[in-house]
Amino acid sequence: MGRRYRRKKSESLFTVISDVIQISSKLPWWGALLVGSFTYVLFATLLHGFIEHQIASQAGSQFHEIMEARFERLKNIFTWIGQTSFIASALVAIYKYFQTIPNRDEQSFIQIISRLLNRIFD
Repeated sequence: MGRRYRRKKSESLFTVISDVIQISSKLPWWGALLVGSFTYVLFATLLHGFIEHQIASQAGSQFHEIMEARFERLKNIFTWIGQTSFIASALVAIYKYFQTIPNRDEQSFIQIISRLLNRIFD
């Protein structure tokens, strides 16, 4: 009666992309586009704007440079996640539009392609 070792899933922000692909693959093609649009608006617009507001609110304080240096990377990460998740869900929507359901291998391929396309667009 030995225990089985199960690898713990990574709990970083980058798992959002694979979660968006899994959710989009279970919806119709227009649902996949809606999920991608929603995640883009959430991450690249709302959270990015919130962080910019927090930096701007510290404009007169002595901690402004520290806040700006600390949160600049987080702004870039949120923008990257929003763009990549939109590209990934758009690719899933193309798969779904042509009546094919992406399997696990194709989902990982979509994730790789969306990351590469996002690097090209940046």
